[in-house]
Amino acid sequence: MLSGDIASDAEAPVQKGIVDRLSVWSGALAGWLMLAVAGCIGWEIFTRAFLGRATVWVYDVSTYGLVWFTFLSGAYVIRMKRHLAVDLYIQGRRPLTGQILETLGLVAVVLVTGVLFWFSAAAMWGAFSRGELEPTIISTPSWMIQAGMVLGLAISFLQATLELGRSCVDIRQIFAESDEQKSALAHGLVVLAITAGGLGLIFSDWVALGLLVVLLGLLFFGVPVFAALALSGIAGLYSIFGPELAFVQAEQISYKAVFSNTLLAVPLYILAGNILQAGRVGPELYSFASVWFGHIRGGHAVATVLACGIFAAISGSSVATAATIGAMAIPEMIRRGYDERFVLGLVAAGGTLGILIPPSTPMILYSGITDESTGAMFMGGVVPGALLLLIFCAYAIFASGAQRSEKATWSETLAITRQAIWGLLAPVIVLVGIYTGVFTPTEAAAVVVIYALVVSLLRRTVRLNELPRILADGVLVGGMIMAIIYGALILGTVTTLLQVPQQLQALIEQAELSRWVVFAIVAVFYMILGMFLEVVSILLITLPIIYPLMKSMDFNGIWFGIVLVVLMEMALITPPVGLNLFTVQGVTRAPLRRIIAGVTPFLILMFGVFMMLIYIEGLSTWLPSTMGFNF
Repeated sequence: MLSGDIASDAEAPVQKGIVDRLSVWSGALAGWLMLAVAGCIGWEIFTRAFLGRATVWVYDVSTYGLVWFTFLSGAYVIRMKRHLAVDLYIQGRRPLTGQILETLGLVAVVLVTGVLFWFSAAAMWGAFSRGELEPTIISTPSWMIQAGMVLGLAISFLQATLELGRSCVDIRQIFAESDEQKSALAHGLVVLAITAGGLGLIFSDWVALGLLVVLLGLLFFGVPVFAALALSGIAGLYSIFGPELAFVQAEQISYKAVFSNTLLAVPLYILAGNILQAGRVGPELYSFASVWFGHIRGGHAVATVLACGIFAAISGSSVATAATIGAMAIPEMIRRGYDERFVLGLVAAGGTLGILIPPSTPMILYSGITDESTGAMFMGGVVPGALLLLIFCAYAIFASGAQRSEKATWSETLAITRQAIWGLLAPVIVLVGIYTGVFTPTEAAAVVVIYALVVSLLRRTVRLNELPRILADGVLVGGMIMAIIYGALILGTVTTLLQVPQQLQALIEQAELSRWVVFAIVAVFYMILGMFLEVVSILLITLPIIYPLMKSMDFNGIWFGIVLVVLMEMALITPPVGLNLFTVQGVTRAPLRRIIAGVTPFLILMFGVFMMLIYIEGLSTWLPSTMGFNF
């Protein structure tokens, strides 16, 4: 789960001292920087389309901007306690135990940020001394780009150290008043023992097993995901290269991990979704779907699914979709007599469309890790996304009984449609622009940011003084994801060096398993992971190992990516850690068991779509093939 709800706006932080203020300023700078990057990309598209000439600097500058954004946002994410963590175990603990486990997690964050800061500073000084230039078109001095990494990590290290100090003070206060001292200390010793045991395996002949023990142990006890990944990876590098090269390699891998124009789309789409969400596009889309379909049998249920599908195509986020549409649809449908369990399950499942209907953050991450085309992934998700949406609508009509409302007048319908047209155009711009080749998926993200900002300001649904809050929310979510990316790549590099994918392939060949048996095992593996981990973490941890295995067995990379996204959709509503379950619970305060009961039929429907994708590969490959993508 998240340490905090990623669908909610950033709360105003309490600025207690200079470090806290530095973190807030760092986050603000990261947010404005991403807005500036969107403007630069927009200028590139304009000059290319209307002036007949492309710029030579925008691609490079935008990529540099992502490096600065990634590390500048880190301190603010730490300050707001919004790093992703698997907190199932911590949630069930008493105060002192929970505080000790949280403190150990902060120790991990301090170690990661401290090591990366020290060696990134050394790398920057070395690049400055040698006069190194980036191997890009505009040949920028390397130290200027690395300075963003150094500055961001320095503030992150200070903020993490400050938070660690505060947590230690809290432990002292709770320790004096608690009667669980022995139990709490025992938990802390167990964490240290598991970590030490894993490290012992890493520095023996069982490196891969040791990495697995350390990673799972840290994740289980609530260490932030990015820190657990990075620490495990650094330990692996240490065992392979020794102390002289391990930390240098970790710094270089972290830098190169976010030096990517493809991954730039992640914070841009998040920012666009935040702006449109703040501009009240969600309520307008729900009203639009309601006036057009509310009068048919189960009309408001159908309207909810359609609103989820359209908003998903704008935000690219399942949690944001479930939270935004659910806040309006759930009370309205219950007021109209719909069964509460059905309504809760409908919204939780409808929200999962956010990662299948493009744009989709998991699809971008999949492309960044595997080098598959983001455009092909986006187009590959259109038909399965539309199919799942129609199946949900059909079930909604069947399960809703005779619920319907009076048909709206034409004047009311047209008035609400005019209001919603601005939100409806956003996904059209993305899909048509990519399909026709007017712009790339990353450029499409920048276009949507500009479109969302201009439309929201002109319509006065967003005011200029609200922009800092909107940008801050984007920084929290985008910065958290980018931190996981560089942490995962450190660990992924170790698994590659250890030839884990090749060893796994050799093991399968020895067992003489068919490719479909292997696929079934992989599918079950992902479903189990989905019960305990969040989608971003699952993809970044597993793909460096699983993707090469799937390719070696002649599975289509785009097809596998879409099938994997459907599996991740199912994970979002699978107990005990399906994020959409907790999102709906946060909106309604309904018991979790009631939400799970309501979502079960939709899980069955999604499994049916999953099986259809397996038997009919063209559902995910036909549309990309019409664009000339080669498989």
